[in-house]
This record gives sequence, structure tokens and C-alpha cells, in this order.
Amino acid sequence: NIVTSNYLLDINDKASGNYYKFSPADFLGLIDNADCIYTDSFHACVFSILFGKRFCAFERKDSYSKMNSRLNSLFNLFGIKYDFSSPQPISVDCTLRDNVLSQRKVEIEKYYLEHLCR
Repeated sequence: NIVTSNYLLDINDKASGNYYKFSPADFLGLIDNADCIYTDSFHACVFSILFGKRFCAFERKDSYSKMNSRLNSLFNLFGIKYDFSSPQPISVDCTLRDNVLSQRKVEIEKYYLEHLCR
């Protein structure tokens, strides 16, 4: 679910006519232009963090429950304390996010130079 200007868009509602109607660029645009994202999607959480958007994550209660460990790892990486038992919208600390991304970039470049550029 994506909320923009108090409008709720449920892109997984098969009856809405929006079900799987969006391209990847559309999906990113929806997140980028949203006021708040309510989701159980790992990728929606990733892009909410990258775009500095408020978001609320929910645990999946189906065969994709293993995704919850990915969400926990993602949140830990960015220092997000999140309680799935009481989901509330959170804001991203953009300074921390930028520091984490910069550090990861340095680590990836170091790994690349040491292991792949031989």
C-alpha cells in the first residue's frame, strides 16, 4: 500500500484494476512520491529507506515468512529499531543511511580490487 496526499493505493488488490499494472519505474515513482508506505515487501522497505520515506512494515503471514529475516537484517544494517508486533510508521535517519551506504561502498570497492582485479 502506498499513500500519496491521503490517497491509499493498494497495488496488490486484484479487484482494483491496479494489480501488477505497474512497471519497475512506476513502482519506484510511487514510492518516491508517497507520503508514507505501508508494506510487507522487502523491496518497498529498501526503496523507502533509500528515498528517505516514512514507512510501516508488516510481517508476512504466509509461505514467504522467511522474508522477515531479510527485513530484520535490513533494519539492523540501517540502525532501525522496529517492533513487528506493533507496527508504526517510522522515519529514516538520512544521515545514518548515507553513512552506511558510503561505508558499504568502500567495502565493496576494496573487495572488488582485492579479489576480482587480479
